[in-house]
Amino acid sequence: MKVLQLSIALAALVLSAATAGERASLTLGSVGFAGKNLESTVRGLAGYLGSGLGRVVKVELFEKYEQVLEALEAGKLDLALLTPVNFLAAHEKLAIKPLASPLYASGEANYRAVILALARRADVAGLLDLRGKSIAFVDTRSASGYVVPKGMLARAGVKPGKDAREVFTGNHVKSIEALVAGKVDAAATYDMLLAETPSIGHTMEEFTVLAQSDPIPGEVLAGSRTLSAANALLVKQLLLAFGERRKTDPKLSDSLYQEFNAYEAGRYEALRKLWKAASSQ
Repeated sequence: MKVLQLSIALAALVLSAATAGERASLTLGSVGFAGKNLESTVRGLAGYLGSGLGRVVKVELFEKYEQVLEALEAGKLDLALLTPVNFLAAHEKLAIKPLASPLYASGEANYRAVILALARRADVAGLLDLRGKSIAFVDTRSASGYVVPKGMLARAGVKPGKDAREVFTGNHVKSIEALVAGKVDAAATYDMLLAETPSIGHTMEEFTVLAQSDPIPGEVLAGSRTLSAANALLVKQLLLAFGERRKTDPKLSDSLYQEFNAYEAGRYEALRKLWKAASSQ
């Protein structure tokens, strides 16, 4: 830990010399699809990074996946917490700087897609029962809310858009709400949603898990193409020290992130293939 602290201190010295002409504050963007818990986590992370950087880190939350990419492309964001498929798109087109990925409060660095139906629906007990029915998806750039579930359904013999009606809700919470309201027969989301977002007011006991995916690699915190190398280095060092700080800082105790690990490119290759396959159909 002392080595990491020294690295942060050295990076801060480099930063003060290398970024003298940069704007006084930075902006961190994220998709805000999971309510107050996610917002609190992102704001807590921004405060932590700001204290380490010695400058304000503002937060901008977006309703839609593409809005994050648009803001990155327009130079409005310095940092972004990117969901996996959004990260792949940004990495491919926007020359971003991937820095680190979170370890979630569950103790895992991955999560899983799930396709849910209401437990009281005896007529929807498996994926094949979704033929002729409707499925709530989040967005075409959502890994657990579209890309991975679409592959799961196709392998089971159900082609969304042909065998089942696709309903895009825009975010995971709205997909659950549509399912509970009876507007759709199933919903694609991620396994940690209900536990992380108690404000939804529902538990997994109310649903039947029709299918669960293999692990999906988590988010990536990345710097924009215009973020200086000195800032990127210090942000990365701060992220790697986040777990130790969280243990002693009450402001971070409720964070959905336990710690951050350095970005590993190989973790995202299987998802990249799924994304490309889904995009070509």
